[in-house]
Amino acid sequence: MVRQIFGVLLLLFMIISNVHSYVDSSQYASNEENDISLSSYRNDDMAFKTHIRKHSSGSMEETAEDDSGDIFIADGTCGEGCSQCSSPTNCTLCDDPGAQINNLNGTCSCIDKNATLTDSSCVCTHGDTCTCNPFYFFNSTTGLCDPCSLTCSKCSEKAVCDECANPKEMKNNGNGVCSCSDPNSYFDHSELTCPCSPGFYNNTDGVCTACGLACKACSEKECTECYDPAMEPSGINCTCTDPNAEIDIKTEKCVCKEGYFEYIKNVCAACDKGCKNCTGYDECTECYQSDDTMILVEGICGCIDENAYIDPAIQKCVCFPTYYNNTENGICELCGVGCNTCTSDTACLLCVNSTSQDLSKDTGGCYCKDLTQWIDRFDDEQCQACPPGQYSNGDGLSCSLCSLGCEACSTFEVCDTCFDQQNQTNINGKCSCLDPNAYFDNLVDICACNDGFYNNDGKCEPCSIGCVTCKSPTSCSECWDIDNMLNKNDGTCFCKTSTDYPDPDTHTCTECPDGHFSRNDGSTCGVCGVGCQNCTSTTECTGCYDTNMNNVNGVCICQDLNAYIDTNTNQCTCNPGYYVNQDNGVCIACGSGCAQCNDDGSCNTCFDPTHMAAQANGTCVCKDGDAYFNDQKNVCECIPGYYTSQTGCTPCVSGCAICSSQTQCTQCFDQDRMKIDGTGGCECTDQNAQYNVGKEKCICVSGMFYSGNECTNCEAVCASCSDSNSCLTCQDSSNMNLSDGQCTCKDSHAHFDATAKKCLCGTGFYESDTGKCLSCDSTCASCNAVNSCQTCINSAIMKNNGDGTCSCDHKYKWDEKKNSCVKKSSGSSSSDSGSSLWWVWFLLSLFLVGGAVGGYYGYKYYKRRAWIRRQRSEGQLSSELDERRLN
Repeated sequence: MVRQIFGVLLLLFMIISNVHSYVDSSQYASNEENDISLSSYRNDDMAFKTHIRKHSSGSMEETAEDDSGDIFIADGTCGEGCSQCSSPTNCTLCDDPGAQINNLNGTCSCIDKNATLTDSSCVCTHGDTCTCNPFYFFNSTTGLCDPCSLTCSKCSEKAVCDECANPKEMKNNGNGVCSCSDPNSYFDHSELTCPCSPGFYNNTDGVCTACGLACKACSEKECTECYDPAMEPSGINCTCTDPNAEIDIKTEKCVCKEGYFEYIKNVCAACDKGCKNCTGYDECTECYQSDDTMILVEGICGCIDENAYIDPAIQKCVCFPTYYNNTENGICELCGVGCNTCTSDTACLLCVNSTSQDLSKDTGGCYCKDLTQWIDRFDDEQCQACPPGQYSNGDGLSCSLCSLGCEACSTFEVCDTCFDQQNQTNINGKCSCLDPNAYFDNLVDICACNDGFYNNDGKCEPCSIGCVTCKSPTSCSECWDIDNMLNKNDGTCFCKTSTDYPDPDTHTCTECPDGHFSRNDGSTCGVCGVGCQNCTSTTECTGCYDTNMNNVNGVCICQDLNAYIDTNTNQCTCNPGYYVNQDNGVCIACGSGCAQCNDDGSCNTCFDPTHMAAQANGTCVCKDGDAYFNDQKNVCECIPGYYTSQTGCTPCVSGCAICSSQTQCTQCFDQDRMKIDGTGGCECTDQNAQYNVGKEKCICVSGMFYSGNECTNCEAVCASCSDSNSCLTCQDSSNMNLSDGQCTCKDSHAHFDATAKKCLCGTGFYESDTGKCLSCDSTCASCNAVNSCQTCINSAIMKNNGDGTCSCDHKYKWDEKKNSCVKKSSGSSSSDSGSSLWWVWFLLSLFLVGGAVGGYYGYKYYKRRAWIRRQRSEGQLSSELDERRLN
């Protein structure tokens, strides 16, 4: 019996504790009325406990306690209407609060006699209202006793409380609902009181006063219990045990601070840098500065500015070293070269390397102490020698590029060494590829062949037409226009459309242009003839460009004979030196030397405008007076004997017709009789000849003439001659006559003396003051005056008297007739006379005899001639015999 009483008390204590732990805080604060008086309810412990159980959580398990004190879960083995029992025959708690335990046999039965236990509930069987336990009211609809609200001890229906469970600490709100008078308290169903709600304490005035932050239970001076197990009391408040956590004021629970996440229960770990909220280390959901400077990408925060990084100490984007924040645009911009810390690009505070760099007071930037070096931004802002292809500016700060292809230089204009020396040439300090079809590739610093060319043993050779990349003319690996070209089996490219061809300028397939015709092979176009716009072959023109052309047998020619087809414009254009008559379109000749003239014939362009000047009459003349217009070449050329120098036409050396300078003659005037000497001048080949400037040829010296190309002496009488028989001038021109190339002395008594080269008077004559030959005295053989005998006629028998006269020897006498001296003798006069008469008769006889003989033979010759004529007429003599006889 004692054990049963002890079990009942233990069970009652467990029920009260269980109800206390499951009642919601909102239920604590409610105050409902109950139909049954508090005093009668308190006297019936079983009903009270049953009421509490019914208001507990529906999930609460039904328990019982056996003789040993163990709780037994009802699973249908207890008796009817019993929810908890210690054994199937010992019920400790009935299902229906309106039932009571029969202490005699441990079974449940209804208190009200008008009620019957049916399906674990007491149901009125007579239709009248059954009497329900306190905290219950009779539900006439169901015939069951339903519970009042928890705060109500007496009610007529569930929502209408007639009496509060604790009228001292509770109040009826006037709408049939009871609640604790202190709003910071709750209704304790087990004790039927209104204690202070968790987080409040009862002060000395009996008013519920709030505890500190997150404090669940406290006294006036200190917190004794926190809401969250992750907290601990600290004075009147609670603090999180994890220093990286903080209390959420709304939930009064510990949550990880910004930048942290719950790694394991009640332990916070830091998010990645820059992350404000995250669910894991690389699972960020919000960045600290997600508005303008940070960006969230795949759970990781990063700076929008690529030149900034997140500083974990302040969780903000800051500029990298060598950068500064431009306050005007908020962008990180480079400090000056070599600067580690700055406020602007011109205000450096600290150089990167103070050992090799200095801070300039003038510019506010850094520079290398070695002024031949430069600061390399791509090598941690360190001082370096200028790289290949650049030269130092001498400021210790920067280098400048050498010209393209230059590896080492002192200035841009002067290259010392080219990169690709084998394939480059350095001309005037500039490097260029030797091959005109190559370019300098500054990525690899060598000469490479242009597109459309390939390297053939160091020489760029063209690929086949239409090919952009090849190894040989028959090995094309890529065509220019891959959409419209095909690669032949031989490695060349051709257009898919056979009438097209690969245009070498645009490198695309296109129709053959005007002036060409398709070969229908997709690769080449033939060229029409000059002036032909459309053709089917080179010699079969179907349409000319210009209406001023005629198509003659498939060839275009200009209608005007003084016009030609300009291959650039494919139009008929007047020949140089002609202009178009605007009235009839005919080409009219310009003035001499004029290449282009106006419609009025005035010249506007000379053939050689540098050396020619247009005249008012429409002609052009050479500006240099020593030049002439060569109408075959249409240029001004220096006249023979002159060469073109910087000052104009300059004379060559004497005798030179063509020269490049005064010391470089290439052709002499008299080519047959002149030669170029060792000094570059001209000289006559015959030493007896001299160059005549006026006649521009070599002339033999006086007294000689050219026989072939050699000088030959003239006749002695000639001072000059054209040949051996033709004098041009006479030696003694004043005393001689020139007639038909012959020279004779004017005076008949004179003769030409070759030694003296003049006319001298003959023997017995002398030259008077007037130049005439006068006779000497008859006794003189020679004289120099009329009475100035030099020699006598016969010096053997004559003597010079010393006074300019001659006389016969004393044995002789002068004979005037004989004009000589004769011996003196007696009778010499008759003898001489007879002798003279004899000779006269002799000559007369000789004449008579000769006449007779001549007459005889003349008659005989006449007779023969007559006989021959007669015989010829009769045909008896042949012409040959006739001739022989005649002769």
